[in-house]
Amino acid sequence: MAYQLYVSSNRGKHYTKRKIEKILSKRHEGFSLVPITGYWKGRREASWLIIIEDELEKVYFSVMELQIALKQEVIGWQEVPTITF
Repeated sequence: MAYQLYVSSNRGKHYTKRKIEKILSKRHEGFSLVPITGYWKGRREASWLIIIEDELEKVYFSVMELQIALKQEVIGWQEVPTITF
């Protein structure tokens, strides 16, 4: 299955990107990391859209690790249609 994750850059865009890459690359063979503008509680913030195709359990553990490492209140994520190459 494929999943999209929405992660805020509340600790700085470059710091967050490096942390995301470090955490995801140890658990997933591939993923996409796209800079986006998000809104949380009415405030605009730099964010990242992450797209991963992998097993649910692996994605879940990545979400939990990202949430702790980046001191996120929440990380939004959802299942999306499978990616075809």
